Amino acid sequence: MKITIVGAGSFVFGPSMLAQALLENRLDNCELALMDVDQDAVEAMAAVGRFMATQSSLHGVTVSTHTNLDSALSGAEYVICCAAKQIASRYKTDCDIINRYMPDHRVTEFGGIYGIAYSLRQIALVEQIVGVMRRVCPTGWLLNISNPLPRVCQAAHEEGIKTAGFCSVSSNVLGQMWKLFTGKSTDYPWKDAEDAYAISIAGLNHCSFLLSAIDRSNGNDLRKELVSRLKAGATMGSPRCERFAIETGFLLVPNDHHTADFLEPDNLPFHPDAPFHGSAEQRAHRIEELHRVSRGEYPVSTIIKNPSWERPIDFIQAYSRGGVASFHTLSLSNNDQHISNMPKDTFVETSCTVSEGTVTPSSHTMPSSTLPLLLRTAEITSLIVRAARTKDRGLVFECVNLDPTITDKQAGLRAMTASLDAHADIIGF
Repeated sequence: MKITIVGAGSFVFGPSMLAQALLENRLDNCELALMDVDQDAVEAMAAVGRFMATQSSLHGVTVSTHTNLDSALSGAEYVICCAAKQIASRYKTDCDIINRYMPDHRVTEFGGIYGIAYSLRQIALVEQIVGVMRRVCPTGWLLNISNPLPRVCQAAHEEGIKTAGFCSVSSNVLGQMWKLFTGKSTDYPWKDAEDAYAISIAGLNHCSFLLSAIDRSNGNDLRKELVSRLKAGATMGSPRCERFAIETGFLLVPNDHHTADFLEPDNLPFHPDAPFHGSAEQRAHRIEELHRVSRGEYPVSTIIKNPSWERPIDFIQAYSRGGVASFHTLSLSNNDQHISNMPKDTFVETSCTVSEGTVTPSSHTMPSSTLPLLLRTAEITSLIVRAARTKDRGLVFECVNLDPTITDKQAGLRAMTASLDAHADIIGF
């Protein structure tokens, strides 16, 4: 079995994928093909992978390094994508454009000028990846972690590649519920809350709803109790999401930080995150840490202090080698309409189980009160994907007019034009 990791030099996802494969799932008789344009980082990461395989006494494990897609993807059964092209420098370019044309506009990962431009760049990258996949591993799975996740996934799926999207941020609701009902805090992976509540989430990535929350001790559904407490003045720290719970009866998840990308601006606090990946000095220090781990001088825990929540290796283990993997949320095409009242082909997010050769998403009909937000968000995603694939600026401008986070449409169109011009070398139009 060959598993390729594109973007393996990432200092969060790289070590996390290696640890999942070699320490937790103990995958033997496989090749881990690590691909990154940063040769120093990918060589250091591979050294860690070989050390982990030796420490785990695994047999038949090869860890190869690549700086080009063709050799990395050739014959791969699974391609994990955790890559973003020039993310920090391109982010700065868009921020400069936004400050010039619309300084009060929010910079968010999915919404607005930056969210649209970032989506177009990421779709261009995944089109390059799946173009190679169609030649050298056409039956392989693309297991995508890269954001904006449903847009990247939908573009890959439309190119004919089996695709699943991994994002676990909606599981934050477990910690929020635990705090609300017990007054105590719990951290990822929310073990206390996981033992107490069986939750059901469905919708779109970063824009889903808590449909039920069953108390495992007595079978009661806590969703109505949660909404009652919010109406009485309790808070989970996400007033925008809580407002949806009060208005619709269903809590919007994961939290205000993510869902603000899809909502009209308001006066509530908003704190953007820059995609910071370390200075040159910090990256050099991290690479040296990787080498020290690979020599046994530092414990492996040094480089996985903050592991990725995404678990594509669990998917691979269950799908290829048996057992069952369960996911609170997995993004899959709605081709079979497992969310019956959402558009086909849209990538929707639901709970899912994976077993040998089978992927089984849960089935839902979304409450009518949640549909206006979900359908608008899905429409924007489909427009962006179509714009990227057809190289049509007119469709991009339609996205600007539809996007609720862009309140000054004329300024938005000027900023979007400047952004398209600035990134034409990547997006191709």
